[in-house]
Amino acid sequence: MKTVWMLMLVLATSLAGAAERSLVKLIDPSGDDDGDGTLVYLVSGDIKRGSLDLRGLDISRDENGFWFTATFGDFIREMWWAPGGGKNVSARNKTNRLPFGFNLDIYVDTDRKPGSGHLFTLPGRKARIDRRYAWEKAIIISPQPQTARKQLLAKLRENFPNRPVGEAEASIDSTMLFVTRRTISDRSISFFVPKEFMGTSDGTDWAVTAFVTLAAPVESDGNLGVRQFAKEAMPDNLSYSGDKAPPLPIVDLLLPSGEMQTRILSTGRPLVGYSWGKHAIDEVEIDESVQTFTARLLDLKDQREQGLISDAEYAAQRAKILGEL
Repeated sequence: MKTVWMLMLVLATSLAGAAERSLVKLIDPSGDDDGDGTLVYLVSGDIKRGSLDLRGLDISRDENGFWFTATFGDFIREMWWAPGGGKNVSARNKTNRLPFGFNLDIYVDTDRKPGSGHLFTLPGRKARIDRRYAWEKAIIISPQPQTARKQLLAKLRENFPNRPVGEAEASIDSTMLFVTRRTISDRSISFFVPKEFMGTSDGTDWAVTAFVTLAAPVESDGNLGVRQFAKEAMPDNLSYSGDKAPPLPIVDLLLPSGEMQTRILSTGRPLVGYSWGKHAIDEVEIDESVQTFTARLLDLKDQREQGLISDAEYAAQRAKILGEL
C-alpha cells in the first residue's frame, strides 16, 4: 500500500500567471532525531532535542529554478565554537560563530535509472546511497559552504594531482551545489537552486535522499564539516549508547517512519529516501522486503565500478554472497 498519508504530493499544473508551483511536500516523523536509535543528548548540553529533527522538505519551482524549504522541530539557532577544538567548553565561552549547527545533504536522482548515477556521499558522512536512488545532483546546506567546497576541491586535487584545476572545479560544480544564499525563519531554512544546475529535469519525476548531520567547523580532517559522535558525553556533541563501533554520523534521515530509519542506519544498509512521479517507488515495500541475491550482487558491482571498494574486496564479498546460496 502506497504511503499516501505520509507523502502529500502536489502535481505541478500549468496555471496561467502562477509564479511558483508546488512539486512535492515530503513529511518526516517527529522525534526521530536519534540516528540509529542509540544517540544520547546531554540534558545540560548545547545541543537540544528537536534542533536537528527534520520534519519536512517542500520543493516548488518557477521559471528560473527550484525552491526548497526544510523545516525542523525546533528553532534554528547559531552554533558557537572555540578554535582548536574547545572540548567541554560551554557555548557562551566560545568565540567563533556559525549561523546554524547542522548540515543538510540532499541527493537528487533526476533520471530515475537505477544505478546510473552516483552512490557515494560526501566525505565525513560515511554512508552510501541505494542504487535505486543513484543521484545526479547533490545540494549541500552547510554553515560554511564556500570553505566546504574549497576543502573538497583540495581533496580532489590531492587524489588526482595531474588533473587540471579547472577540470576538477567543473566536476564539482556540475554535480554539487554548496548553497551560499539561504533564508532562516524560526524553524525553517529556504534556498533556491537554479534550473541551470538541475539541467533539463522539471522535478515531476525525482527521488531524493536527504539527511541531517551535526555541523562542525570545516577543517582539514577529512570530515568536511561533519561532527563525528563521541563515546563519552560532551556538551557540544552527541554521544551514543552501547559497546558497538560508532554509528553513522547521521542524526535524521528523511523517511516515512522512524522505525525505517533505525533499521537502515543500524544495519548499515544503503540509504533510501522519497520518490514521486511515474517512476515512484513504494519506500515502505523496499524496507519490508529483503534484498535478493541478485540485487546484492548488482549493488556490489556498482560499488566496485564507483571505486568504493577494491577488486579484492569485491571478490571476497561476492564469494561470501554466493556462499550463502
